[in-house]
Amino acid sequence: MKKQIELYQDNFITEARYEMTETERNIMYMVISQVRPDDPLNKIYQVSIKEIASVMGSEEIYYDAYKKATAKIVTRLVEGYLPNGDFLQTTFAASATYKKGTGIIEIELSRKIRPFYVELKEKFTKIQLQAAMMLQSIHAKRIYELLCMYKT
Repeated sequence: MKKQIELYQDNFITEARYEMTETERNIMYMVISQVRPDDPLNKIYQVSIKEIASVMGSEEIYYDAYKKATAKIVTRLVEGYLPNGDFLQTTFAASATYKKGTGIIEIELSRKIRPFYVELKEKFTKIQLQAAMMLQSIHAKRIYELLCMYKT
């Protein structure tokens, strides 16, 4: 039996306002699954489009959709209130590259967003990667994240 991959994100991300397509969110789930606290700040994470399809249980791969998604990920605004009352506006990624002909996407997390995946102390959300990726709409994914936040 395949081990369940768990993702962790600060509740700021779970509760923040942002818009994303299902494809963009799946890419970010795959990036988040690779993030480790000891990674250098400018680490480039690689995601395989074939691996995304495999996790989703799909044989179909729409390369153009992923190419468009990588272009949008760096412009998606994430905004919300921090515990100290400050209002943060940032993006998920500092850069995204679709490596033509390889099926590989390279993502560099934004310097402001990275701590919400690595500096987890009390209020964070644990998400099952495969469960989240199998959901068929971005709304279902967001509701799943919110429910996971309140699970414990």
